[in-house]
Amino acid sequence: MCGRYSLVADLGELARRFELDDDWLTFESKYNVAPFQEVLTVARRETRHGIHWN
Repeated sequence: MCGRYSLVADLGELARRFELDDDWLTFESKYNVAPFQEVLTVARRETRHGIHWN
């Protein structure tokens, strides 16, 4: 199980905290996130190719 984590949050709270438009966001809590799985990520600036965890 090395390298796994849980990602649990309230979508409304995330939208308020990071000033996001939650109309287009989709988020589902995940309790066993593994490397190479896609998850919601908030970045300081636009990323052209996304963020990768290898």
